[in-house]
Order: sequence, then structure tokens, then C-alpha cells
Amino acid sequence: MQETSRQILAILARAPKPVTSAQLADALGVSVRTIMNYMGKISSSQPGLIVSSRQGYKLTAGGSHEALLKEDNFAIPQDRLDSILLYLLMQEPEPTDLQELAELAMVSYESIRRDMALLKPRLARHGLALRLYRHKVTLAGQEQNKRNLLSYLIYKQESQGRPSLNKLQELFPDFPVEKLQDALFSLCRERDYFVNEVLWPTLMRDVLVMLHRLSRGFTLAENGPETKPRHLAISQATARLLTEHFHISLGTGEQLYLHKLFSCFLLPYDLGHLSYRKLSTRLSPRIFHIMEKLFEQLKQDLPFFPLDDDFKVRLALNVDNLLARHALGCLSTNPQKEDIKETSPFGTECTRHIMRRLSELTGHRFLEDDAAYIAVHVVMALERVRQDERLACGLFIPRYFDYHDSLRRSIQLHFDQELQITAISERYADTAKLLSADIVLSVAPPPQNFPSAWVCIPPLLRREKIQGIRLHIEKVQQAKQEDKLRNLLLAVGGEQHFCRLSSRRENTPQNLFALLQKLLGHTGEISYHPDSAIYQHAAIMDFHWQNKEPGRMSAVIPSRSLKWQGKKVDILLAFSLRTADWQDMMFLLDNLIRRLMEFKVRASLKKIQNFAELVNCVCPQIPSST
Repeated sequence: MQETSRQILAILARAPKPVTSAQLADALGVSVRTIMNYMGKISSSQPGLIVSSRQGYKLTAGGSHEALLKEDNFAIPQDRLDSILLYLLMQEPEPTDLQELAELAMVSYESIRRDMALLKPRLARHGLALRLYRHKVTLAGQEQNKRNLLSYLIYKQESQGRPSLNKLQELFPDFPVEKLQDALFSLCRERDYFVNEVLWPTLMRDVLVMLHRLSRGFTLAENGPETKPRHLAISQATARLLTEHFHISLGTGEQLYLHKLFSCFLLPYDLGHLSYRKLSTRLSPRIFHIMEKLFEQLKQDLPFFPLDDDFKVRLALNVDNLLARHALGCLSTNPQKEDIKETSPFGTECTRHIMRRLSELTGHRFLEDDAAYIAVHVVMALERVRQDERLACGLFIPRYFDYHDSLRRSIQLHFDQELQITAISERYADTAKLLSADIVLSVAPPPQNFPSAWVCIPPLLRREKIQGIRLHIEKVQQAKQEDKLRNLLLAVGGEQHFCRLSSRRENTPQNLFALLQKLLGHTGEISYHPDSAIYQHAAIMDFHWQNKEPGRMSAVIPSRSLKWQGKKVDILLAFSLRTADWQDMMFLLDNLIRRLMEFKVRASLKKIQNFAELVNCVCPQIPSST
């Protein structure tokens, strides 16, 4: 049973009279519509448990007793334990009464006692301990561990939704969050640094955790820095700002923490004009060594990737910040990660490869949120070197018209993003040179049986005519993309690389990964890689490059949707692709994933029995444009 449903039943079980939807919504901090939705779910799963009237909701006579009896048997929801920990950390140094905690959590005293037992091993993993004395609970352990746990609990809340300053203001009402961020922004800007806009809530979260703990009398141990602090001017200015505005004394330990914290986020304002050679003098020897090895490996693994100076600067700066966050234990969420994945699955897979190599060099395990900051620059670098995808356009303008150049300039002006003029003909006898074009624009009718798309245009291009031409162009583009996608699917896939499962018995990650590798034609020893990428309901379980063998794609469709990394998955894919074909593979992957995410395709996947049906589902036949 979900936590909210359980809380609703607990409130109704103790209420002496019916409780309205508005009262329940106020008690649980949700909307009335949410309460009504949960009431519907409870009534469906346990008919006869709740009675509704004009006065509100109440449990039936037997249901009230039953709900209280079963309360201790409910599964302990993780979010309740997180809320208890968050409350304890925010309330320190005052000890918390267990009965008060039970009332806040809306559970029985016995349930809270059980929760305390469950929290002890969890706290031990964070280097902390739970102390119970005369029905009161306190936390014991080093201050840094408590701050790390408090920051982690807030991070978990952020990962369930978009992090924002408003949420932080609710958690820390004693501090003017927005004004504080504006002040820190100005400090950074004055010293020629900035913070990625998406990362500001993460930086503010840890600054506020520090301020909250300091205001309650907790300070960090004054350990001397192992190396010379970076961004010393900004962190010192921040320390003075916090001291002046909040009258909080910052010891050596707190100042050192600020130095480390800003090293996790700051980027130079001259980023766009900074050469990698100049940047390398600012990097620590360890980071410089890691980057040099990473660049060498990428040259071998992804020879098509543009490792130009611009990308090297951006990758090095992001890796530097990322490793600083890992060293400090600063976790960040990136609300843009799903948008990036949907925009460029190919760029996402290249980023995952880079992160795997970085993980091998550093020993760190990186999350999707970590990779998303680098994925933006990967996609931008690929866009800079991608070939022109405009349609090849032929022009047919008979000799007796004398506005040849004028009409060509007009077409180039209006359709520069869609068309590239590759051939021009003035006579019907020379129309053979137009056969290679994807579309022909002409002021005259087409010759008999001309195979390409021939679009008649007026001598003068008016607004309404331009829109009509653009519709013709879109139809030709769509037909061309459909043909290209279908041909690529047929080239890399096939019935021998496809499997429709009929049983759920072998649906374990290891078994499915081995099956995908077998379908790819791999016969040697296979090592399982657990870091699959989920694109809504499609999972890519393996993706690697090779130099000589032709590209291959294997696909497995399970008998029923799989629960995979918290999401339902309806199709599993693996790719083994040739580096020389990277632009075609970029087109294939981006468009294939985009099609698989369409609702009609997703609904049809459950009925697909073979590879031919998969191709027809992803690339339905459309009438050719004429």
C-alpha cells in the first residue's frame, strides 16, 4: 500500500467524525484532487472499507478496527524513513520525543519504535549512530557526516522533481535564498567566473545546509588544507558576506569547505576564448594527466569524434568540476537529462562511452545526472561536423524567362535551411541532369514520366505560395527519411538478430544481455555491463564501435513489459557499429529511438512477432510525393 493511502486510512481510523477532502488535503499537504484520486484507488482495492457522504469520508465499523490492527504490518515506505531522518537533522541539537515523531509521521508509537530499529543500520553506513534515552532520540557522529546525509536527503527530494530555489526556501525559511543567490552570482561575476544555471540549486543547497548547521551551533573540524585552495578570492569574499549578513562566525574548517565547494561549480567567463593549452596550466597535475589519457583513448575508440580545442576546453572544465563534486560528496540533479536523451540518443551514447572511460581512469561511478552536463557539449561538437542534410534541389527555368538568377536567389533566400541547389536546366532536352535531385522546382509542367518530385512554382514567389512549396518540401523530406531509416534498419538488423520472448522465466539482466550479444553474433566470453540506457520504454543494453565488421543491431521484445531501473521497458536493443558509418548510425539511432517513443509504435510493440513487423511498425509505408 502506498504511503499516502496508508496515511489517509490512519487519519480516518482515529477521526471521531467524517473527514472532508479539504481537511485530508491540508493534513497531508496535497491537493483535493489528489485525495479524491487516492480515495478511488483505495475503494477499488478494498471495497467497503470507506464510506463517503456529504459530511466527508469515514471508515466502516469493521474497517476502522481493521486499519488500526494492520498498521504495523504495512511495508515501511522509504520516503517515511527519509522524512524522519530529515526532521531529526533539521531539529538538532534538541532531542526529539518519539511520541511527537509518531504524531508527525501519523503512525503509532510502536511503528516509530520499529522505524528507529530500521534506521540504525542505515545511519551506520553514513558513519552515524542513533541514541535513544527516555523516549527521546538524538544523532551521534561527526558533523561532516551529518551534513553529507542532510544534503543527500534533500538531493533525493530534488531527484523526484525539478530542483528550485522555492523548494529550498521552504526547507530553510530563516534564510533569504533568492537574495543570497543573487549576492553570490555578483561575487562570481566580479571575479570573471560563473556557475552553470542548472547547478545553482545544488550549490545553494549545500551553502544552506552549512548555514543551517552553523546557526544551530555545529561547526566543522579545523583541518588544514592539503593543497593550496582554488578560487580563494571568491570563497573568502563569500565568507565575509555570510559573516556580515547572518552574523555567523566561520572557522578555518568552514572556510576550507567553502574553497572546496566553489571548486565544484565555478567556470571561467572567458570559456569561449580559452585555449586548451592555456587551460592546462590552470588544471591540477592529476586532472591534466586524466584528460590526456582520456583524449588518447577517445581518438582510438571514436575516431570520428571532433576532439578540437573548443571541445577539449569544455570537457576538461566539466570533468574538473565533476571530480571535485565527487571528492566532496556533492550530488547534483540535472532536470535536462531526459530532454538531452530524447533530442540526441546518439550523442547520449557517445557520452556514456566517454563516462565509462572516465570511470576506468578515476575509479568513480558516474550517474546519468553527472553525464548530462557533458552530453550537452558532446551533442554540440557532433552538430558542428555533421554533414549537410538539406535536400538536393534542381531548378527548371526555360530560356525565354530572363529572371534566372533572380529566381534562384529568391529560392535560396526562402529555403536556405531546407534546399541546396545542385542542378539547373533551361530546356526539356536537358532534364536528365535533374534526375539526381530530391525535388525539382519549376515554372513549367514536368516532362512525361519524370520520376522525381516535380513542384510547379509561380514566376514570383508570394507568401502563400512559399508556404505551399514548404509543404511539398516537408513531404519529400519525410519520404526520404522513411526510406533511409528503413534501409538502415534492414542493413543492420534481420530475423537472425531478432527475438520475441514467450516466457518471463529468463528475464534477468544477465540473461537478456547474453541473448542480445548472441543475436549480434558474439560467440566468445561475454562480460555483462549493467549500465543500460533507458529511453522511456526502450533500453539500449550495449553499444560499441568497431573498425572493420559491418554494423549490427539486435532486438529482444519480452512477452510482457519489464520493470527496468524503475521504468517499464517494452524493447531491448544492442548495437555493434562501424566507426566509418557514424553519420548514418547517428541518423539511425536518433530516428529509431524517436519512433519507438511514439505512442502508436509503443502500443504496437506488444503485437510484433518478427523483425519485418518491427520495421513496418517503425517505418510505415507512406505514399510517395509527386
